[in-house]
Amino acid sequence: MHGETGTADWETDAHISEGAIDCGSFDAETDGETVAVETDGGTFTVEVDRETSVLYVDLSGRVGADEIDEAATAVLDAAEQLGERFDLITDLSGFQPPSPTAVASIGRTQRTLVRLGLDRVVRVVDETTSTPVENAFERRSREVGYAGESVSSVAAARRRLGARSR
Repeated sequence: MHGETGTADWETDAHISEGAIDCGSFDAETDGETVAVETDGGTFTVEVDRETSVLYVDLSGRVGADEIDEAATAVLDAAEQLGERFDLITDLSGFQPPSPTAVASIGRTQRTLVRLGLDRVVRVVDETTSTPVENAFERRSREVGYAGESVSSVAAARRRLGARSR
């Protein structure tokens, strides 16, 4: 992406300031547009593409309730950078079913994304994505007012968003 990549160890709540995504007390590799955080059992990555107004979220492995809250804050702050209308690609490949507490945080995040201007959503799922994870994301999406599509790769998600006009 843009700028130089650096390592940061933040001590405040997750937020984005002048393009830098701050994810609480986690060590993160960031280049000013992307944050990638490793947790004890998984990772989450949040990437902002301002040129295309697309927010990319990648969840893999088992991300605990505290980490989901940090990811949710980073996602919402990133969405605020994109303005009134933006698309979302969520890569759920290999994401393990979260705890009930984490599920609640994901639902609140989905609801807030809609209020911030979420337009189109494409989820990346593959053979490693558990059916309960995929079904839960689909069900909660419908509950908050949007329908996501599922594809098998990030490239396919980008093509799907590019194939439809705004």
